[in-house]
Amino acid sequence: RAAVVGSLPDSYQQFQYQLSAKLAKEHPELSELLCEEIMQRQLDAVDIIAQHQVLTCMAPWIENLQLWNLKQSGW
Repeated sequence: RAAVVGSLPDSYQQFQYQLSAKLAKEHPELSELLCEEIMQRQLDAVDIIAQHQVLTCMAPWIENLQLWNLKQSGW
């Protein structure tokens, strides 16, 4: 499977990031579950470009995590 990577900005990726940031701000209580689900799915993904886009959109959710709680939750 071939992919074309150029210097043009990906407007979809910018929109996805902005939407992710908005949702993370509105629903911080979902951050831990969402991050866990995304990371599990990333382990199964093989497309490096898709992985990058997903991990980029995950950043606002990671900011919501209370890392001191993660050890207690078994994460």
